[in-house]
Amino acid sequence: MTVQKKTPQQAGNIDKNINSHEDYNVNSGEGLTSSDVVEILQKYKTALIKKLNRKIHLFWNTEEQKMDWSEADSPLYKRETPGDIELNRELLKIRNVIQFDDKQIAGIIIQYAGGVLCKVVENWLSEITNREAQVLFHSFINHDYEMKFGYYKGLSETEIAKTMNITSRTVSRIKTRAIKHIIELNNS
Repeated sequence: MTVQKKTPQQAGNIDKNINSHEDYNVNSGEGLTSSDVVEILQKYKTALIKKLNRKIHLFWNTEEQKMDWSEADSPLYKRETPGDIELNRELLKIRNVIQFDDKQIAGIIIQYAGGVLCKVVENWLSEITNREAQVLFHSFINHDYEMKFGYYKGLSETEIAKTMNITSRTVSRIKTRAIKHIIELNNS
């Protein structure tokens, strides 16, 4: 099995900042494909937001060589008054008595599914080298979703190369090798 990066003309992407699952080909019969891997990696941030039920910022922790997050809207700015604390206690008592409706159950299922997806991605990242994990993090995981254009926008290979002090070509090779390794882990 080989993973081959398509050229921008083959993939239909002119902008090199766009890291799409359509940019990679896998020559394998069945099982997880490179498109699947990239799509799952791209959904990690959204899944983590759903799992934690809060807005977050992702960043690469260089000391620990791993992905980390911080809360976007820090609760430090909001102090609860004694009245708020009492009100929250009473609401908690009421919630214990009320039955869950379909919308609440759907929310719990979404939160659970987000947790499962996060576990899968975190397991993948633990099985590859730190360098590979960092490249995948900057390429696919820590992104902005461009609603207007309908795609995820991570850092370009050039931007990742500058961040990691390596060449763009090395970034491309690392990215391809990491995706191939994840596919082999899952299809074996």
